[in-house]
Amino acid sequence: MNEVAAITNEIFIDACENSSTFFDGVELFPNTSTPFNYTSSAGCDSVLTVTVNEVAAITNEIFIDACENSSTFFDGVELFPNTSTPFNYTSSAGCDSVLTVTVNEVAAITNEIFLNACENSSTFFDGVELFPNTSTPFNYTSAAGCDSVLTVTVNEVAAITNEIFLERLRK
Repeated sequence: MNEVAAITNEIFIDACENSSTFFDGVELFPNTSTPFNYTSSAGCDSVLTVTVNEVAAITNEIFIDACENSSTFFDGVELFPNTSTPFNYTSSAGCDSVLTVTVNEVAAITNEIFLNACENSSTFFDGVELFPNTSTPFNYTSAAGCDSVLTVTVNEVAAITNEIFLERLRK
């Protein structure tokens, strides 16, 4: 009679970080190898080693800009500037996936320009008549979609007066 060698095999199973999986009714944890003893159809020993690999949670971060004194939305959730919010999902492997959304604040842009106008007159800026000794704010939207305020100040330029004395020459 010939001796038949034991049959050995190995399989690999994935399990999520901080979890477990089951094989043949036995709970198995990541980063372990467990032998299962069976009897082959020939009546011999058969050992199947089950190795459980750990699948790490997926973490990622994205950055979104929002204007000063406003908010934005991500996945139906309202988010405010200068905050970080974790969103929990399930990866295609069935494991945890955390996406952290950080909202950066985009400040309003403010600038000032100065124009001159003669006394008792006016000047124009962006189609608006402006008078001396006034400051007028003009509101615009920046390229980032945020508020932009340009203040136009008109300075008065006084009229120049000179006195000329003429002498008449006699003949």
